[in-house]
Amino acid sequence: MKKVAYIFIALFCLVSCEQVDSKKETNLVLNNGDKWVVDAGMNSSIKKAEELLHTFNQSQIKNYKKLASDLEEQNNILIKSCTMSGKSHDMLHHWLLPNIKLIKQLSEANNLEREEEIVKELNTSYDTFNNYFN
Repeated sequence: MKKVAYIFIALFCLVSCEQVDSKKETNLVLNNGDKWVVDAGMNSSIKKAEELLHTFNQSQIKNYKKLASDLEEQNNILIKSCTMSGKSHDMLHHWLLPNIKLIKQLSEANNLEREEEIVKELNTSYDTFNNYFN
């Protein structure tokens, strides 16, 4: 009985954490009506990832695992090059954390329907980035 209780508590915590993470993107706000500035080095990694996604969308051959790996590599470069601080940094994290989660889900997806759904969500994620950041 204790095992069942522990499993229930663990699942409840996991679901609660995922609900908080999935809402982070909705916490994005503009900087007094303007887009947040992302430093050039970090912005180039994001733009490169967006370009990889665009190329993937245009391609006839769809290698979802390679796309996930390539996007993860760009996020790793982005994180390593982080020089931002303050509110713009915090806002970038509201966008970046759900993006990282989507890429992880893509790398773990095991059917075409789910992979296609995640790619659509990634497209929306990069659109959101462009709506809130320069």
